[in-house]
Amino acid sequence: MATIAVQDLVRNGAIAEATFTAAAASDVFDNDGNTIVIVNNEDVGDKTIAVTPEGSPGALTTEAAAAISCNGNEMTILGPFDRDKYSDSNGQVEITPSATTTLSYAVLRLPILR
Repeated sequence: MATIAVQDLVRNGAIAEATFTAAAASDVFDNDGNTIVIVNNEDVGDKTIAVTPEGSPGALTTEAAAAISCNGNEMTILGPFDRDKYSDSNGQVEITPSATTTLSYAVLRLPILR
């Protein structure tokens, strides 16, 4: 299991260049509730990404595991992920792809708008 680094978006939405990390059988990322994942599927075949709710200790988690389809040769945006529903005890969300071939992720923290 690999930990994917979270990249910050600035308020105007700019980022120099999102860095994508090759998918592993299971990956985690730090979650502050304002984090999204861009999934880049460069394969012609579709893939499914599973995101299982963990729930913080004492939280009632009724969310079902999400299985998101990522079409071949497309990008898909997942999230943001509620901390109380999706973060584990380490404050991380785990994502598990159906296959890792030509699949990569960029994890971005959205700016808080006030």
